[in-house]
Amino acid sequence: AVDPNFVTEAYNQGVIKNHPTAMNFEHSNMQKNKDLTPFGVVWNEISGLFTFLGPVAETECHIYDRMEVFKYNYFYLIVYFIGLNFTHLDNPPFNQITLEWDIMKNWPWYLWVTFFGIVSFIFLNIGYLCTLYIKSGVIAGYLELLVAIPVFFVVVTYLYRNTRKLHVHHYVIGYCVVMLVGYQSMYTSAFGAIFTGIMVEGASRWGFDPIWIPIF
Repeated sequence: AVDPNFVTEAYNQGVIKNHPTAMNFEHSNMQKNKDLTPFGVVWNEISGLFTFLGPVAETECHIYDRMEVFKYNYFYLIVYFIGLNFTHLDNPPFNQITLEWDIMKNWPWYLWVTFFGIVSFIFLNIGYLCTLYIKSGVIAGYLELLVAIPVFFVVVTYLYRNTRKLHVHHYVIGYCVVMLVGYQSMYTSAFGAIFTGIMVEGASRWGFDPIWIPIF
């Protein structure tokens, strides 16, 4: 067994960086906050959401005690259930959102506002995650994912261009987003939990429908 106090001290001194016990990074403003209730901690995370526009926030090691783990998992589960209720958004204007250009080019203005709002929310959070990965020294692997995912869709769509067209289901969006959420904090876990719920809801309600569907 590893003494948690030894690991924490060694990490703070820069002796170790990748020890499993020291990989539970937390945003520094969370450490300053004495209120470890889920919603109190999340408020501090939200306040730091725009840090990627400026200096990257400090990160430090935090080892959770049993009660913190319980609160963490309980909070994750609540947000996950919110994502599972994506079904209830199957009403206008959300059920009119699609990534098929033949339909998109005829959208009214309010659908474009809704679409860019959703896209901005996703990319804002991915930008925030990237700053945390930079500070944690693991950005390279996630940059590879950020490049590989769109390249994969572009290449396959091009190869199928004469017979099939791309149709991105929301289970696919959830799956791609969840792959990029690897930082452990209350806010980022909530972000990942929502899209995990969306992914599961899409797959359980509609099934894993093909992403490239026949044109004819």
